[in-house]
Amino acid sequence: MPPVAGGSSELEAQLHGNGTPGIQAIYRAYQEGYSVVINGVHHKSAVIADLSRNLEGALHHQVGVNLYLTPQRGQGFTPHVDTHDVFVLQLHGVKH
Repeated sequence: MPPVAGGSSELEAQLHGNGTPGIQAIYRAYQEGYSVVINGVHHKSAVIADLSRNLEGALHHQVGVNLYLTPQRGQGFTPHVDTHDVFVLQLHGVKH
């Protein structure tokens, strides 16, 4: 499971023996202000995989999808620079 990011600190989500995450710990971390980060969503969802393939066809470039769930008054990351191109789609809420 990917880390649960919160500002500059991270908590690694623990997995149960069957490979599923400890969802209660993830809920608690989110309530404490951590962002939940799920990398490689295009490998986990057929719908997102289709979207990625369609974007790859349109952009002629490899596409990957990550998901970030950040509490209303939280900040998932401090200002930074990515080493790759990023397209951000915010589905809910307001961020500055």
